[in-house]
Amino acid sequence: MNQHTHGGVSSQARRVRRALLQTPDLCFGKLLPAAQITATLTRHGVEFRERLYTPLRTLWMFLYQVLSPDPSCRAAVARLLAYLGAKGDASASADTGPYCKARERVPEAVVADLAQQSGQQLQARFPSTQLLHGRPILIADGTTVSMPDTPENQAAYPQPA
Repeated sequence: MNQHTHGGVSSQARRVRRALLQTPDLCFGKLLPAAQITATLTRHGVEFRERLYTPLRTLWMFLYQVLSPDPSCRAAVARLLAYLGAKGDASASADTGPYCKARERVPEAVVADLAQQSGQQLQARFPSTQLLHGRPILIADGTTVSMPDTPENQAAYPQPA
């Protein structure tokens, strides 16, 4: 049975293009607003020239990259190229080198500061008095924990069989 979606795909493509053009922040403005990034860059004394990969755009692209199912630099650059292409700007290159260099120029302290700010904003929005299904929310990352291999630890935490 042959099913057609008369105009369905093209109208969907127009909607996606329209939405993309209305979000110059690559869809991350609500998560990490431009004003917040700009203030943090200023506080850390980061100066930059107006180029394709400004710290603002680079941070948004990096956020997309780490949250994407395909975390490659190529996918992040492809997303930017799709955005620019939808705007009618086909001057950017698919070369990932400039993006990677721009990412290296953003100080790690800026990323850490933005992560801390985001955490504080979430905590203010959802105070600790609120529970998830009646349970407190705890986060633990045991990947950095190490214990000496002492006889006492071996007795308490033996090696798996």
